[in-house]
Amino acid sequence: MHTVRIFLAVHPHYCAFKADAKNAFNEAFRHTILAELRIHFPQLFSYVAQFMGPEAPRLLFSIDKEGIRYLHSSEGVQQGDPLGPFLFALGLHPALLRL
Repeated sequence: MHTVRIFLAVHPHYCAFKADAKNAFNEAFRHTILAELRIHFPQLFSYVAQFMGPEAPRLLFSIDKEGIRYLHSSEGVQQGDPLGPFLFALGLHPALLRL
């Protein structure tokens, strides 16, 4: 924050905007991400769709006396995914264009 204050003091005609979205990575719409990926990065689409598309594998949740329980992740990008920030930004792209 101090760096931003110094920068703005040196460049008074600039402004800074900070936005915070609660749990935004988990709220990103996968269909939007995949649509944008298909348009802008078609060479990556089939690879990413394996993990984020409607046929994506389920996540193992637990194994107990009642059997195996799965968690189906249907929205957002996966925590720890190296492509996560890129895919999140791609899903945000259409909204930013409308601003």
